[in-house]
Amino acid sequence: MSRTNAVVTASLSAHEPVGLHVTLDPELAAIFPDERAVNEALRTLARLVQPNAARALETVREVVDGREVEYKRLGQYVIAMHDLCGGLPVIKYGAQFTRINAGVVAGMLEKGDTPQVVAEDFDLPVEAVLEVQRLAAVFDYDRSYA
Repeated sequence: MSRTNAVVTASLSAHEPVGLHVTLDPELAAIFPDERAVNEALRTLARLVQPNAARALETVREVVDGREVEYKRLGQYVIAMHDLCGGLPVIKYGAQFTRINAGVVAGMLEKGDTPQVVAEDFDLPVEAVLEVQRLAAVFDYDRSYA
């Protein structure tokens, strides 16, 4: 399905729309299919343009199998964890920390695989693959963020 554009509405608060509309170029509309995706990418970009952007990433601590783990959240599914792939961005799906490198997923998409095919190959939700595609414009998947 090819979109010609997408319209994004911005607001100062959740209750008070401003009425700002942004029309995305077709190639961006395919990557950012809805308001949530655009907002997620803009929040990530806002963190990155701040000084010391890597420190601006949210640090998450959770207990997994009785031990505390710490990682940086790059997105809902894409994370970086020092003890996992040297801090390169990988995919976290639910409580499962995977060794699926976000750069590998992005490379498959660049070579022409569809998000659905990549999701099936790695047994991931399509939303995780689409997030990898969106965040590739913001993060260098060959860099450690942990």
